[in-house]
Amino acid sequence: MFPHLLPVFMKVVGSVTLMLTSWSIGDFVAKRLERQLAEMRRFESALVDLGQEISYSLAPLPRALQRVGERTGGETGKLFAALGSTAGLAQRRTPTEALFKIVGESQEFPGTSISPFEMELLEDLLKSLGMSGHTEQLRHIDMISMRARVWREDFQEQAKKKARVYRYLGALSGACMVIILL
Repeated sequence: MFPHLLPVFMKVVGSVTLMLTSWSIGDFVAKRLERQLAEMRRFESALVDLGQEISYSLAPLPRALQRVGERTGGETGKLFAALGSTAGLAQRRTPTEALFKIVGESQEFPGTSISPFEMELLEDLLKSLGMSGHTEQLRHIDMISMRARVWREDFQEQAKKKARVYRYLGALSGACMVIILL
């Protein structure tokens, strides 16, 4: 019926598809940053919760780690729960040995939005947990929690800016490609 409109229609459909695809890529990268930020918040929450488990409920360390993991959720929760089930006298592993067994040589937890910095903080924390007195453990948890909070606040500022840039970059690169192809 309107054969001369077919090429125009195809260009419009291709342009819209190209724009949506490039914007989706930018949005995907931005959401990955947001997931990392959410895991950082969970990590902080898990540290506070661990301090409370050790301080108030006086739970054995493996059980405290498991409880914290169950309540925290996300990848951080899975890591803490795995640490709790892998460490302890029954498994004959210190918390640090349990961490190395779980993450292996890669120093990353499988699936991970958990940053290498968080893994480093956790490793520092686990070196003192179960090896020192009650008050010393709580003080060390507070120190690690403070370091995590400062790092998360810095990352949060950068992540907001980067997420916006990635979204804009995706949309603008799609627009540029459409202009070039038309």
